[in-house]
Amino acid sequence: MRTGKVQLVSKYVEDGFICSVCKTKYDSDNFFEGQEALHWTQSCGYGSIFGDGNILNLDMCQTCVSRILGVYLEVEEPEYYE
Repeated sequence: MRTGKVQLVSKYVEDGFICSVCKTKYDSDNFFEGQEALHWTQSCGYGSIFGDGNILNLDMCQTCVSRILGVYLEVEEPEYYE
């Protein structure tokens, strides 16, 4: 015979993000902002100016990406094959 018990489990669930630049909070139900935002995580290697083994995190809304990185981005239209 198997026995059991009811156990409550907590789970972390993302519910949006805060832009690292403008500090605007975007909820997960804001589909377009969530789809177009830039989320970047990078592990620093040996000798990094950010510190050995540190982790860099960046979350940017599309407005801040365009304003800050827009001049550096190469935007291409997709090629569709028939």
